[in-house]
Amino acid sequence: MPAPLKVHLSEVEDRELLEFQKIPEIPPRVRERAEIIRLNHYGWSVAAIAKYKNKSPHSVRNSLHRWSDQGFEGLWEKSGRGRKPKWKEEDIRHIENCLENDERTYNAAQLAKKLLLETGVNLSSDRLRKLLKKRGGVGKGQGINNQTWIIQSKKKLKKQI
Repeated sequence: MPAPLKVHLSEVEDRELLEFQKIPEIPPRVRERAEIIRLNHYGWSVAAIAKYKNKSPHSVRNSLHRWSDQGFEGLWEKSGRGRKPKWKEEDIRHIENCLENDERTYNAAQLAKKLLLETGVNLSSDRLRKLLKKRGGVGKGQGINNQTWIIQSKKKLKKQI
């Protein structure tokens, strides 16, 4: 059986970890790790913390080892995790410029093909559509939502009759 893990915190570290738990902008995993460390400091065993937090004992031990090795930096995720984007900011700006400056209109599939030919970035039409939608309206109808357009067209109809 492995030796029990025990973390010893100073009063300042304990207060800072408590504050970490209260700040909603801090990612949930970081807040949870801070709570795990504080619980261990107050005498909770790894098994008890794992049961209380509904985590595996390995995850709890991992959090405690990260704290022992790295301190506050061990609470945060390492950078470079996850899938890397295929596109760069310049690629999306290029497509936005094409939408604003070209005389013709494009659908998402045509834009994806244009992006592939001109920059070598291969994005699906669905992904490109979502990226552009997330960034805000671009194109010929920029700045006018459907409700405004309907009201304006009704006013025009009343004047013509």
